[in-house]
Amino acid sequence: ARIPAADLCRLAGRSRFPRAAELLALAGSCTASALADGLAAAQDRERSTALLGALLAVPPSPAPQAGPALAKLVEHGSPEIAAQAARIAERVQAKSAGPALVAAVRRERKAAMAERAAPPQPAGPEDDAAAAMELARQTAKAPQADRSKYDALMKKLAARGQAVDARTSARARLGALLDGAPARHRALLVAALHAAVVLGSPGIAAEAKALADDPEPEVARVARGEAEKEAGPLASPLDCLPPEPAGLQQRPVAASPGCLVHLPAVLPAGSTGRARAAARVGLYAEDGADRAAACGLLRRIDGPASRPLLAPLSRDPERRVRDACAAASAENETAAPLPR
Repeated sequence: ARIPAADLCRLAGRSRFPRAAELLALAGSCTASALADGLAAAQDRERSTALLGALLAVPPSPAPQAGPALAKLVEHGSPEIAAQAARIAERVQAKSAGPALVAAVRRERKAAMAERAAPPQPAGPEDDAAAAMELARQTAKAPQADRSKYDALMKKLAARGQAVDARTSARARLGALLDGAPARHRALLVAALHAAVVLGSPGIAAEAKALADDPEPEVARVARGEAEKEAGPLASPLDCLPPEPAGLQQRPVAASPGCLVHLPAVLPAGSTGRARAAARVGLYAEDGADRAAACGLLRRIDGPASRPLLAPLSRDPERRVRDACAAASAENETAAPLPR
């Protein structure tokens, strides 16, 4: 016997696991309003964050009762959680979350300005040597099969920096990550800014004006109210995935930049092989967003079996990649692997 849709929606609202809440919401064709009721009634952060993925997965519809709960997540959640809450506030037309959105935009704008205005901190030779030794010690823990790829990635990242040698570049990157670089919060700034503009939140006009000439093109585009450029005539987000390798002798091909970031949370049947192959190559992409998306995709597909492959990336120079790839992250470990 099939479980009634209403029961599936109630189970989604009570789930503490993001993946389970999302799948239950899709299976029950839940409305945003029903899930928003669960979000408003949630008494702990686990249930609140679990419902975010479900609210992003279902079609957008008005659910203003979610405003106070979303405002709390925007104010007190991690940058990733706050960005999700901001996008949901826009989708469910939760205007009561407007003040929290404007406050987040103002906070991130000022933090980015302060970071850009701060003079670069010169690295001393002792600090350089200590950072290089620590990085070498941690890298040595990586599985032998992945160590050469990880070393190659570190050399690429070091070469792109402004430091004259790899040790100084490694120290500068690690220090920036510990201090919280503006790039880590860019997704939050963009999401909160877009949501506040769409909702017409009081005070956002002044913030948008201040960000209209921001050095980050995406931030400036949202601040000016410009539509996002079309990526191309793709019939599906999966069209950006390269074909699955035909055999062991054929080397997998990297997906186009940004492809893995925009894949749907639930992969259609028959696409898992292509997604897995692209994600394995994406682990060594130059863009941190692509590496983080590749880690998340492999965790969803292979579950705990992906740990050995992702272990080297838990020491990536970018925090968003470490968060997505760290073996200690249990967000997707509790869900069963996707069918092959």
